[in-house]
Amino acid sequence: MFVNFSTDEVYGPAPDNKSFKEFEWHRPSNPYAASKSSQEALGIAYSNTYKVPVITTHTMNIIGERQNKEKFVPLCIARILAGEVVTIHGTKEGKSGSRMYIHARNLSDALLHIINLGYHGYDEWNIAGLQEISNLDMAHRIAVIVDMPLKAEIVDFHSSRPGHDLRYALDSSKLLASGYTYPMSFDEALIRTVLWTVRHKDQWLV
Repeated sequence: MFVNFSTDEVYGPAPDNKSFKEFEWHRPSNPYAASKSSQEALGIAYSNTYKVPVITTHTMNIIGERQNKEKFVPLCIARILAGEVVTIHGTKEGKSGSRMYIHARNLSDALLHIINLGYHGYDEWNIAGLQEISNLDMAHRIAVIVDMPLKAEIVDFHSSRPGHDLRYALDSSKLLASGYTYPMSFDEALIRTVLWTVRHKDQWLV
């Protein structure tokens, strides 16, 4: 079995109140997302032509201990601890973008569940976070956990990062209908990630 890690970005920006399901039309906004969409097409082709069992997973915004310091959560932690401004991607009108964050442990556990179901053709699965949260609200929650004030600035996401979608959202009802339950809640995952990173800040945030 070949497991292809794809991304929510293949679907493009999610309209309000819309969460993308598996096999929906791809509308990538940037070259990275387009390359992932092409990667999925190759998986389908190999499954059809050579009967290779292929699973494509879509997920987004993974968090967890030991994450690279350039990623949003450790970056927030570092800037909050230093009393610096946290840059939040949003609109010119000041609306923050939103994501569905998922802990690496939940992601790997869900993947093992999917693999153990067993497949012989091609299939797709969304592994989404447990709740949607704005990037600004995420930064506020991190500030509360470290017990320090948040200095935040919302910047126009198109100007600062062309092709960056304001909102990503996945529908993981297929995964939940298969009998799966995430082992860790969102709050537990975030607190665990932040506290570990703070304890190891001298090694991990430098």
